[in-house]
Amino acid sequence: PKNVTAKRRKELRILLGNLGLKLTSLMINIKLNGDQKANIETIKEAGQLGHDLSPHNPPVIETVGGGGKWAEVKNEFRDNLIHWAEAGKASKTIVCLKPHRFGAVNRPHDAVWLTEQIKSPWLKLAYDYSHFIHRDIDFEDSLKTMIPHTQFIHVKDTIIKKSKPRFVLPGESGLIDYQKLIWRAHELGYRGDINVEVSGQVWNQPSYDPIAAALKSYRNIAPAFEQKSKKGSSN
Repeated sequence: PKNVTAKRRKELRILLGNLGLKLTSLMINIKLNGDQKANIETIKEAGQLGHDLSPHNPPVIETVGGGGKWAEVKNEFRDNLIHWAEAGKASKTIVCLKPHRFGAVNRPHDAVWLTEQIKSPWLKLAYDYSHFIHRDIDFEDSLKTMIPHTQFIHVKDTIIKKSKPRFVLPGESGLIDYQKLIWRAHELGYRGDINVEVSGQVWNQPSYDPIAAALKSYRNIAPAFEQKSKKGSSN
């Protein structure tokens, strides 16, 4: 946010409006480990940026939780998450915590436990099945557990390469049924945005082409919405 001047914010707001684009979220990278003073300011700065770019429908802020072993950091995370919720309230911006397969908060039930400890309307979850696939986490159970607390959904794929998980564009692995994911979430009450995430493991590649990635992602995901609607969905 510090790099986006007031003049640039106005230009971006006008550009978003002219193009008919909705700003769904702002991703930051803060952690629940340790002192939270800097993180509180980051949330407030990102919240202000969101309101400046989209005053009538400000985006959520999304981040992961940080590292460590869950059993050892869960109480610290719970206590620090209160500050995130308060910062979100102060900036009138919802903060979404995403369980990440490489972090301490990496399972649906653990993420829900944290939100239930805080019980703040300014603190929600981000759901991303790519962090659960290839693990002992059931697809249906992950949705049922998280959707009541979820404000934002990411979509991307995960493949196993050289025995390690690697993120790729949605639809590339062919292993995630996006039609089922999207409409099952809808059946469970989800009415938020569904947004492609292009991982750093993708855009850091020398051959990365953002336009090609956007087009490919759209081609892979759009049918998941259309097919269900043809079967008589009311939305």
